[in-house]
Amino acid sequence: METYRHNVGRQVHKHDLKDIFAVAPVIGGMAPDLITGGPPCQDYSVAGKRVEGENASLTGAFAMLVCLARPQWFAMENVPQAARSEAWTNGRKMLVRAGYGLSECKLDASWYGVPQLRKRLFVIGRIGERHGFLDSSLVKARSERQTVISDVLDILEGWVYARPFRAERGVRSIHEPFPTVTRTARERLTDCYLNNPHPADPVPASQAAMLTTLPLAMLQGFPKDWQWKDATRQDVHQMIANAVPSPLAEAIGHVILARENGQSIPEVEGRFMN
Repeated sequence: METYRHNVGRQVHKHDLKDIFAVAPVIGGMAPDLITGGPPCQDYSVAGKRVEGENASLTGAFAMLVCLARPQWFAMENVPQAARSEAWTNGRKMLVRAGYGLSECKLDASWYGVPQLRKRLFVIGRIGERHGFLDSSLVKARSERQTVISDVLDILEGWVYARPFRAERGVRSIHEPFPTVTRTARERLTDCYLNNPHPADPVPASQAAMLTTLPLAMLQGFPKDWQWKDATRQDVHQMIANAVPSPLAEAIGHVILARENGQSIPEVEGRFMN
């Protein structure tokens, strides 16, 4: 919160979203046009335990708050695995019953100005719309090519190393997207990986650069002058990893505004009956 206040502004309030009776009147009193959120994803994520628990229940709490506040729009971000969760299944039912049409899309950030192979579930809802109403617009918002590391960082040639998950390779060219930025992305190269490299690594990992905090933040869309206020290194990297990359958020925002202003029309499948 202090980092947000320092960089963005002091318009931030701390509440426990599970305390619906306390939070709903506060949010409802603001009469928002749009509510956005990213309920904690550790219970769903590949890097996490993939067992639904208290964190997953916040997805339901988010849906309940939207239904109670009834903004025209809402947008939710989570890992792709959340789409198959019981928490989202129940949350989805609530939102549909409340009259929201939903676009549920899995977007790869590398096609929206972010040099990361970062796939996330985005659910965008609006009262009175049909399901899938923004699907085609989100596809059209993609760039002509993927954004790569060298598009953002001032590096002309070379390779970078990122701690791999599962069977992923650890070495990437700067002319391709970085893997998903996680809290452990900058963990140092281990002897285990040096002795057992991925067969598809373009060069030995010892020849690849290790990205520090600033370039990792830039890959996530943070500006160079962003300041991490009173935070430990671990907290900083957690904030970087948890953020929705700003170029992707901006692209989605433009799609929402175009629909709000009547500048886009959903593509209707099938045809009208005679």
